[in-house]
Amino acid sequence: AAAAFAVYASSLAPDLTWANYGADGAELITAAVTLGVPHPPGYPLYVMLGKLFSFVPLGTVAFRFNLLSAICMALAAGLISALVAADQAARVAAQQAVDERNGSRLVPLSPFIAALGAGLCFAFLPLVWKQAIIAEVYALNMLVVSLALWFIFRRQTPRVAFLMGVALGLAVTTHLTSLFLLVPAAVALPQARWKQATLGALVGLSPLLTLPVFASGGSPVVWGRVD
Repeated sequence: AAAAFAVYASSLAPDLTWANYGADGAELITAAVTLGVPHPPGYPLYVMLGKLFSFVPLGTVAFRFNLLSAICMALAAGLISALVAADQAARVAAQQAVDERNGSRLVPLSPFIAALGAGLCFAFLPLVWKQAIIAEVYALNMLVVSLALWFIFRRQTPRVAFLMGVALGLAVTTHLTSLFLLVPAAVALPQARWKQATLGALVGLSPLLTLPVFASGGSPVVWGRVD
């Protein structure tokens, strides 16, 4: 995460930009600063976090939103590394147990190397990098999606199932494509844990309840305004 953020910070857009598919930047920034409702689904989590970042005393307001993207995408890369590290460590342990039974001494790839490679490969994919340095919703979505994946691949205790549901709900509030995660989550989750996951998902979706409140305010950006 630190390595990704260092590179993102060095290439961060200094202000509002049309580059890197950033056409929605002005709308998202204005909606967040004024607590409005940007285009569907309204991105309430982004609006609330963006409002907080608008108070950071660094650069222009647009730069602060670009910084939010960089932080979120860097953390997503870190989570992906952690996920791969945990998976590889489990595989190495299993392989070593087999090797001990068979009397072989193969040296497996270090989980650290595999995890570092996976995280950095993700972080510096051209499209990922472009979205990490401008004001857009995708970096926040990748962070929450990565968190959801972390819980999906953990041992499904009641607490993990609840947290997985929270992460999935939050992911949907950051981008509707996250609905596609529901299928692998349902497959990975024992039926006995569906109740905890559903409760968690309702908690994760709760930011959507702020949309009527934001819509009734004085923001110049309110999609779906009935008046």
